[in-house]
Amino acid sequence: MRAIPGAAGFAGVSFQSLHEPMNFGPDPYDAFDFVSGLTGWMLEGLDEAGRDAALAALRTTITAHTDNHEVTYQSATWIIQAHKP
Repeated sequence: MRAIPGAAGFAGVSFQSLHEPMNFGPDPYDAFDFVSGLTGWMLEGLDEAGRDAALAALRTTITAHTDNHEVTYQSATWIIQAHKP
């Protein structure tokens, strides 16, 4: 991964991984409304059976991530720092 910013002329490239829980709502109903509203565009072009299957899969994973009255997923990202000499 360091080769990409290096090829763009950056130096002193460092990566820091960050893992934090992400809360999507206080209950599965609110979380479903939030996530399906946010990602609903991904259902465009699907037929009714495909949409129904995708929404059922979303409900299943939200239910699996519900604990203590919260819907929480683990998240991960990289913080990349560099400078251009």
